[in-house]
Amino acid sequence: AAGATVNTAGFQYTLNGHLFNSGTLTLSGSNIVFDGILNQLINGFTTTGSVTSIKTGGIARFTSAVSAASLIVNGAGSTLNLGNGLHTISGNVTITAGTLRGGRASLEVAGNISAAGTFTGDTLNITYAGTAAQTRHPIVLIPGVFAFDTIAGIDYWYRIPAARQPEG
Repeated sequence: AAGATVNTAGFQYTLNGHLFNSGTLTLSGSNIVFDGILNQLINGFTTTGSVTSIKTGGIARFTSAVSAASLIVNGAGSTLNLGNGLHTISGNVTITAGTLRGGRASLEVAGNISAAGTFTGDTLNITYAGTAAQTRHPIVLIPGVFAFDTIAGIDYWYRIPAARQPEG
């Protein structure tokens, strides 16, 4: 039924195929895991649990808005594509292994974003919605052998130290 809430009693659900729904799907408190090697299409849903991709191949693609407590990508050789819609994550986004692609989506994150895997932004719009300082994907600036502070009169590190100082 459209707008129905499925009482999943907090159980984890692991999906190896597509997730289709014709209404509003609310999974109360369940962790949702995408697994397998085949491509998957995922219609939007809401959970107060985590959303995790542990696929070892293929692409899982969101086709509409997803709302969850956290988003985790931990599947070497796979891709989670945010596709379309506004995705709301009330906690952290963590990319441990595999690839997170932004697609044409918008992502609202209240926690931190960290990545040891691959992040490809595409046309993704990210809104940092936390109330405290948030860690965005760590940026490591390595100048290399031919390091410089200015080039042609332009400050290479313009405003970076000042912007980072308040956050430690």
